[in-house]
Amino acid sequence: MGGVNRYFARIIDGLSEDIFPTLTVECLRDINFPGNPKLHVVPCTRKGKEAVRWIDCDIFHPTYFEMLSYGDILQARAPVVLTVHDTLHELYPELADPDGEQRAWKKRLIPAVDHIICVSENTKKDVMKIFGVPSDRIDVVYHASDLSWAKCEPVLRQNNAPYFLYVGHRYCYKNVPRLLQAISTIRSGFPGVQLIFTGDPFTDKELQMMAALGLSEAVQHVGRVSDPQLAGLYYEAVALVYPSLYEGFGLPVLEAMSCKCPVIASNSSSIPEVAGDAGLLIDPLETDALADAMKRVLANPALRAKMVDRGLQRSRLFSWEKAVEKTISVYQRLAATRYLA
Repeated sequence: MGGVNRYFARIIDGLSEDIFPTLTVECLRDINFPGNPKLHVVPCTRKGKEAVRWIDCDIFHPTYFEMLSYGDILQARAPVVLTVHDTLHELYPELADPDGEQRAWKKRLIPAVDHIICVSENTKKDVMKIFGVPSDRIDVVYHASDLSWAKCEPVLRQNNAPYFLYVGHRYCYKNVPRLLQAISTIRSGFPGVQLIFTGDPFTDKELQMMAALGLSEAVQHVGRVSDPQLAGLYYEAVALVYPSLYEGFGLPVLEAMSCKCPVIASNSSSIPEVAGDAGLLIDPLETDALADAMKRVLANPALRAKMVDRGLQRSRLFSWEKAVEKTISVYQRLAATRYLA
């Protein structure tokens, strides 16, 4: 389940009993669909451009910058709240939006909606800078983790060697080549250590780089796993290594901490907000710094145990209950202005 889908499902499921949500969908989903008993589901075809006009509501909260129906969000009959998860399209246009379509939608929509929710202070800062939205029209509502160290399932691995873990996509800004170089460096002193990836299969280019670095037997790919299996991978890892150059939030960092997994991550974008003082944060452009941090955790069990304790405490600061409470507060403020107008 994608991060955005999960976010809206958790918000909808957590709404108080006096809120009656309506969700437009193209098709019903069997897995992780919102379970709120008061949810009213409205089928919507991709040709139903007028849907945004006939939906009667107090607050309109679209799940993306464009609707499935391709209707104009700004024609909604109620105040519009928009969640901005990142500014990836603007910062990495060649990767995320080569034809400029998403940037055009966002450039028109973000400055015009009634209120914005950002998932981190860093994303709020980017939205203010890029789109000129004033601070008082933006609330920060952090994500939460669905994973727990207490709900783990094992994943079949090639061996029982100690391993570092990488979770998520491997786009260029994720900085995976430096991670591969770092694991290659530390294996001279720790020859048995492994690196495990979840997610999509390796590309030919990635496989070639691994072979050139002598990592063909040191890297494992476990594919897509369930939430309990992912929790198990976090729990048993030496550490999560997350050297991403940019994140709107950085959910794997929070997931790792909630599963008693130490975090080695970048000191850039939103990641320090999530990790706090619980992780080892490094300059993501410095491969040697990344390798040194990995060596420190491998060689120092006391440090690792301290990071586990700090991370678990840190993870408890983030919850879906808090996210729902803050989101409802935004809804209530906007609804009040609607009826006072």
